[in-house]
Amino acid sequence: MGLSDTTAKHLLLLLNFVYAVLGLVLIGFGIYFLAYVTTISIGENVAGGLIIGLGVVIVIIAVFGCLAAIHEAPRRLLIYIVAVVLLILTQLLFLSMVSHGTQDGISGSINEGFEKLWDAERNETGALSYYENWLHCCGVNSFEDYGVIHHAVPKSCCIDQKCIDRSSVYTVGCKSQFVEYLDDRLLVFKIVSWLLILVEAVGAAFGWLLLTGLKNQDRRNNAKYCENQSSDCCNMEKTFAITPWKYALLTTCILISALNILFFSCGVVTWGSASSVYGGYASALCGAAVFAAAFLGVYVSLKESYKYSIYYLISTILVMTLLATYFFTYSSMQGQLLRHFEERVKRLFDEKSIHVDTMQPIHSLFRCCGLDGPQDYLAKEQGALPGSCCYSADCTKPSNINDEGCATKAPRLLLLQAEINYYTCIAIFALEILGLFSAYFMGKARKLIKSKDDETPINEN
Repeated sequence: MGLSDTTAKHLLLLLNFVYAVLGLVLIGFGIYFLAYVTTISIGENVAGGLIIGLGVVIVIIAVFGCLAAIHEAPRRLLIYIVAVVLLILTQLLFLSMVSHGTQDGISGSINEGFEKLWDAERNETGALSYYENWLHCCGVNSFEDYGVIHHAVPKSCCIDQKCIDRSSVYTVGCKSQFVEYLDDRLLVFKIVSWLLILVEAVGAAFGWLLLTGLKNQDRRNNAKYCENQSSDCCNMEKTFAITPWKYALLTTCILISALNILFFSCGVVTWGSASSVYGGYASALCGAAVFAAAFLGVYVSLKESYKYSIYYLISTILVMTLLATYFFTYSSMQGQLLRHFEERVKRLFDEKSIHVDTMQPIHSLFRCCGLDGPQDYLAKEQGALPGSCCYSADCTKPSNINDEGCATKAPRLLLLQAEINYYTCIAIFALEILGLFSAYFMGKARKLIKSKDDETPINEN
């Protein structure tokens, strides 16, 4: 026996209240993130703003869901359910970005921020005093940093600002303390986010139950009305249900195809640059499978075929399995791939000669020159630059010469391509889920229309 409409309505109201409270907690965390984290790196303003924006959107959707449940409006409930599903996918993507970015993006920003603070400390003491007092630390890496620049250990490095002896000095560096402090706070964000996702999923389920109950009630009312009307009255809904799902599937498949171009190209470049032939083949295979499923989805939406919608569902599930396998394999190997690439660049540079330009593929792909810059060739090869170091192989103009070394530029650009491949994989997976829903309901609507056409009596008059 299922839940009654009244019970589903009350549970949906309760869940949306919890939903709104957790959204407010998220807004508070975003404000905290802006207030403390951005004192190190201005670039983290974007992350703090996204967290606040996500919290505001959650509160708005929760209020909208309450209003939809109170008024028992089917159309508003459908909008609410779709919004919640999209929000769950967005939060999963955001959680993945936070988990992945804590090691790369945020940590990189923290390193850069402390480097700037330490440069300021060289010229004027006290640049690190705020963090030393707050986190009970000393220097960037340890108290020995001050000895390197021939500065005395400041009072902010000591317990109660009294530097009596070495035992009263904080020995731990501020960078590691700050990272540990931030990781603890990010753990709170992850817990709140997973609670939100759980509440949202349950809320969407209750919203669907309420919507189904209201639609069934409408059908019963319409059936009673149509008993006393002509059959044309009841056939007006035949072309209504299939249209939104048809265009939803078409739009989703087009978006998947567009994102897959990035996924395919960046994946092949990332794996290929790291000399992983099988990885390149795997990325190409995933991209080809995604394209095939997307084209099948476009065909299904245009033809409005129930039979081919089943084929699309099966193929999409297989593609999602393939993407999930690729995603977890790639996530575990990304750091190793980047290290292999850096080693490959150094090896190619060591193998170069006047007659053989082994660095040509790296130079051409990443628009760089040598390891540290053109001086690597100008100092060792009698002033001769290989054509691959210059735009259109024309080194006669200084403006055509790539002046940045491959040891820094190539790994940076490869990391960017790896990140694009990583996040487009997540986005495609999310869109594949939407495509599954769209194809399922479009096929269901097509089957319903076909059964209605078979049951409609022929008017012999």
